[in-house]
Amino acid sequence: MVRARIGRTISELSQMIRAIPAQTLVGAGADDRRGGEIVNISGVGGSCPSPGDMPRRRPSASKRTRRTSASPPWIVVETLNGPSHPTVVIDGNYRRRFGNLTRVSIARTASLVRSLPAVVEHCARTGEPQLQPVRLPSGRAIRLLALPVEGPVASVFGVLVCASSASCIPPSPLAVGTLEWNAVTGIATANTAAERILDLAGAGERRERTLADVMCRFTWWEDRAGFLSLFDPAESVDEWAGTAIIADVGPGGRRHVYVVARSCTSAAGRLVRAIVHDVTGLEPTPRFDTHAVALRRIPTREGHAVGLTDVASWLVHDWIAIDDTPLYRWRHQDPEIHWEDMESVARCRAALLAGAESIGCTIRVRFSEHDQWATVRAEWTMLSRADRLQAVFDITWISK
Repeated sequence: MVRARIGRTISELSQMIRAIPAQTLVGAGADDRRGGEIVNISGVGGSCPSPGDMPRRRPSASKRTRRTSASPPWIVVETLNGPSHPTVVIDGNYRRRFGNLTRVSIARTASLVRSLPAVVEHCARTGEPQLQPVRLPSGRAIRLLALPVEGPVASVFGVLVCASSASCIPPSPLAVGTLEWNAVTGIATANTAAERILDLAGAGERRERTLADVMCRFTWWEDRAGFLSLFDPAESVDEWAGTAIIADVGPGGRRHVYVVARSCTSAAGRLVRAIVHDVTGLEPTPRFDTHAVALRRIPTREGHAVGLTDVASWLVHDWIAIDDTPLYRWRHQDPEIHWEDMESVARCRAALLAGAESIGCTIRVRFSEHDQWATVRAEWTMLSRADRLQAVFDITWISK
């Protein structure tokens, strides 16, 4: 497993570093125009030298308050569309929007600029940690360490990269979450890190989750309409990046996360893949979303539920119902609609797309082939036609 290999990586790094002969670095090149050979490591783990011994660069122009650390920074590279198209999404304490890999803070010399793409691509393709020695013009030796970021189902969604001096033990790897949605059904799977970052119930179970189940965790989501465009079957965007707020996460209260996502294609069909990273404390936390909070405080009674539907994709992305009632199950599982009623639902969607302000139908649903069909009344009322068509989805339980 990728996770097991990464666990061994940090703990064994000291031995790996000492095992690399000094002549490997000396022979890496007479000047800055040559780099060392990439070393595959199935595991890596002294104190760091003074920051004054490390290469210097001009400080960032940003005036935001950031956490500072004496440890070398980690760079998070996304490879959501494959190892041949890497971009930077986290650079130390700063988030980036699909940035150029050769323009990160650790790429201070020409040899580092040349070495980074090859190390990242090799790590992403093999799913194995990589270690490469690089010589600076001053003669000092540093090493590039690359660790794979696993996707929910074994593939690599990103790479963690750190550049440290030869005698420095790299800091602990960042916790990077990954998710993958079926763009048609909205069903998502998440890796363990994402389950924990998003504070999803039953973290570590790797079960499938609806789009509504994931989105209900957030009290604020930057440009939700833009994110939902990734699922649009007709006018899908290629990429999206933004931040979101998760409320009531343990004793720390709110959690601020950065999400980058891409629309992808595979043999299984259209997918939406994402990387999630906790940026709490790195920058000012946005205020909560009034509309999201208001929706969650709508009074509901047993046998009644309210949600939000993205009309173009026909995906429900928010859901309010009383816990432990049949309709609450809709948040965690998409019901099966009786085949005789599917035409009625299609007519409702077509009417909303054509300009209707509200429409409804009576349908039969069930959550398992062993369940009896239950009759519900479904009503859609347009909420917004700006950016993306959004409708309030109102369900009333009639009978079983």
